[in-house]
Amino acid sequence: MFKKLLILSASAGAGHVRAAEAIEKAVKDLGAAKEVRHIDVLELTTKVFRAVYSKAYIDMVNKMPQVLGWLYDQMDTPWENERLRLALDKLNTRRFVKLLETEEPDLCISTHFLPSEIISWLRAKERLAARQAIVVTDFDVHAMWLCRHFEQYFVALDETKVLLEKLGIAWEVAANGEEAIEALKKSSFDLVLMDVQMPVMDGLEATLAIRKLEALRGTHVPIVALTANVLEEHRREAHQAGFDDYLAKPVKLEDLRARLQKWAPARVNPASAPETTRAP
Repeated sequence: MFKKLLILSASAGAGHVRAAEAIEKAVKDLGAAKEVRHIDVLELTTKVFRAVYSKAYIDMVNKMPQVLGWLYDQMDTPWENERLRLALDKLNTRRFVKLLETEEPDLCISTHFLPSEIISWLRAKERLAARQAIVVTDFDVHAMWLCRHFEQYFVALDETKVLLEKLGIAWEVAANGEEAIEALKKSSFDLVLMDVQMPVMDGLEATLAIRKLEALRGTHVPIVALTANVLEEHRREAHQAGFDDYLAKPVKLEDLRARLQKWAPARVNPASAPETTRAP
């Protein structure tokens, strides 16, 4: 059991915060730490920096998605802008740095790249001894997610872990049928993207079990199958197991967006660039 665990997010969009809240609940339910706190790191930055990270980002998503996409691509070269970005972040996160050095946590779990970068820098300077886990809450791993001092990255997509491997980053997929069921027991989700072929318990078995659980609760979460089998007989099999829809692998971003708009429209802004999601 950990003595003190910090879960660190940034309120630049809802996904990072929601992931942190789910992790906090899981840690408390499991009794994995004597003390656990969820901290929105942006609340410990300067006013101007916070405005750029939150409001300006959302405005660009809604009003200038093409500009945001261009900036995203320009900054997606691993390690190229590391020093410049770190210098800017250090200037604006002094309150956060002070909190880390005062709290002295055993473990930090970051659901945004801002806190993970600062923690990595503090460890390099031997100013912090905390272990670090990084939960990638975006569709893919942008260069800004990369840091040099960590124990574990957690990702959800095969494409993401392949990218991390090429960059020399360790990975672990915390997703199989049994874990998906446990996650749905503890938290609510707008949509589940379920890989059909998984170890321990495959997607068909997991979906059947989830539907039985929902029958007792009177609930229903849309489940979309991720499968390389696109024959009609495979679609029928998925439908009989309880899947609502399917996505052919390899997944194309436009197809993923279409399923999000269909099954979780409240989470998708039609005027924005494609957003990200996560699944157990």
